[in-house]
Amino acid sequence: MRLSFLCHEFPPTGGGAASALDHFTRVLATRGHQVQILTIGLGGQTQREALHDRQVIRYGVGRKNLLSPTVWELLRSYWALRFRSSKDLKAFKPDCSVAFFAFPAGHAILKQRRAITGPIAVSIRGSDIPGFSKKRWGLFQMLQPWLTHPVLRGSDRIFANGETLAGLTRAFEPDVEVMSIPNGVDTTLFHPAPGMVGAHGGPLKVLSVGQLIARKRVTQLLEGAAHVAKQGRKLEITIAGSGPLEQALKAQAAQLPEAIKVYFSGHTSREAMPQLYREHDLLVHLSGAEGVSNVALEALASGLPMIATPEALGPEFMDGEGTLVVENPTGSAIGDALLVLDGDHHKLAHMHSAARQQAESFDWNRACGLFEAQMSRMWLA
Repeated sequence: MRLSFLCHEFPPTGGGAASALDHFTRVLATRGHQVQILTIGLGGQTQREALHDRQVIRYGVGRKNLLSPTVWELLRSYWALRFRSSKDLKAFKPDCSVAFFAFPAGHAILKQRRAITGPIAVSIRGSDIPGFSKKRWGLFQMLQPWLTHPVLRGSDRIFANGETLAGLTRAFEPDVEVMSIPNGVDTTLFHPAPGMVGAHGGPLKVLSVGQLIARKRVTQLLEGAAHVAKQGRKLEITIAGSGPLEQALKAQAAQLPEAIKVYFSGHTSREAMPQLYREHDLLVHLSGAEGVSNVALEALASGLPMIATPEALGPEFMDGEGTLVVENPTGSAIGDALLVLDGDHHKLAHMHSAARQQAESFDWNRACGLFEAQMSRMWLA
């Protein structure tokens, strides 16, 4: 098939959804599909390139933010995907067009003529569905239902990154069919370090990955670390990410006892992430809302056990033996979970093996197979 994908972000811009789009389309290309990606680049110049057998067009709209766009950058992205993509879609002649995010990409492609887009599919990624995150876009969030309803009603297929997002989508638009196609993970790129976890003999090495925003609950992790220090134990914590709470978190970390070492590594490149996972003993993943998280999958594939909230895991991970679930992520509850794993390296080693085993069931080829089956159904309908 000839497949056009539209999204307002694609590496090096964006976060988990951009990374998922990259992996997903790369595997589709290896499976024989012709893939076009229409996206937004950094700066004001439009760039065109061939990347791993995919045609990538990055429209220049003056975007400066590498991770999350500002509201104005998001609106300019919508303008470009709606009005500047027509010529490229006409030239490519897709059999189907797929939007990552209901807005801006889904709404933008819905306004194109079906003669140039072919059937339209939309992939719900998280912040694009009402009910996922109340503080993501401020006042702009008031417009979200009016932007999302027509996309869900007008698309030929709707996918969601995991059952949590599929459930939110069904609750928001009960009359549409939604299929869960979870993210996958590259288990060759992300793999455990040699030797047994915790074998370094020093303090437990804890990793947190994500934007430094309230939803990720890094504040609670540092509160948990203070609880650990009160029990006379040591920790080394690496916080990989950037965001509006960075200075406040650094101030909070500076008040911790000397037994707790906190390192802020900032935004870490995708190329550096596999080694970063392998340098740590476990991941603390406390997000208040997630689909099937790239971070969770990459950590599990790297053999890192997780301390996580139910909201960060979703039903896909809840029963895994590689995860210690904290229902109510208070500082004391997180600290107690850290103490359990710090005091029992046999349990940590067992969770290490279980984490890797669980990740192996999430495969990008499986995700692509589910997508292809739905496309075939659409063509036969």
